[in-house]
Amino acid sequence: MMQTSKVDVQNLPTCNPSARSNRICKFASKRKLTCLIYFTLITILIVVGSIVSFYVASKSLKKTAKSTSSSTVVNKQFVVTTVMTDARSLIKKDLLPLITPNDTIYGVYEAFMGYNSTIALPYTNGTGQYHSDESPSNACDGNIATKYVNFGRCAANTQICGCGSQTGLHIELKRSAPLVTGFQICTGDDYPGRDPILVTLEGSNHSGTDLLVGFSWSLIYVGDSDLKSDTGRRRCGTIQMFPNSNRYKNYRFLILSVRQVLDCAQYSELQLYGY
Repeated sequence: MMQTSKVDVQNLPTCNPSARSNRICKFASKRKLTCLIYFTLITILIVVGSIVSFYVASKSLKKTAKSTSSSTVVNKQFVVTTVMTDARSLIKKDLLPLITPNDTIYGVYEAFMGYNSTIALPYTNGTGQYHSDESPSNACDGNIATKYVNFGRCAANTQICGCGSQTGLHIELKRSAPLVTGFQICTGDDYPGRDPILVTLEGSNHSGTDLLVGFSWSLIYVGDSDLKSDTGRRRCGTIQMFPNSNRYKNYRFLILSVRQVLDCAQYSELQLYGY
């Protein structure tokens, strides 16, 4: 007759030394390490991007200073202070929304600032895909009741670090090259964990397949989406303003990270602002 014994569940070790348990533990440890490395790299890139943006802004302001007369020096100093303290205060009454439903919108994935990207395709729940009724154009139709969902390098219900990151949009504007100085993004109808938190914006005057090549793009903004605090579903963050002196015909908006480790990124609206 087989003898059984009582097991003290509370004193069980966290990892059973069996081969199967060892594999599980190693996988969990590897996953945690991957997450740590991923978010460390993202943090470093954000810091570097912020430094570059500040440097570009400083050069632009110095260039402006040289072209102004001595009577405008005081006003120039005020602008410098404003840029450093709160860029949103530079919003002017004539600031215009630039994206229209008539513009050409492409979904992309495997995309990172300064690097190549791949066109995302409509399908169902696969890698580099989006639902046909949750397409990229939904993000630029002026309707927060629709949304854009991109699984990126993951598939539906795959919850690992990086799902939904390195996804985004190519936006080919119909209007002549505008000067973009701000953007605004709105949340989808569900899953707050899918909200974009860290984002980048780049500009390009190239066209066609060149827009899939990293060197075609120039960095304009890297940083917060203003959705770090959950504002609710189908709600918009405030307009994120930034200094920019270059006009572009095309723009690439990319997601660096989402709120939680889920299977995709989603947002209902993206709007660019400028002149």
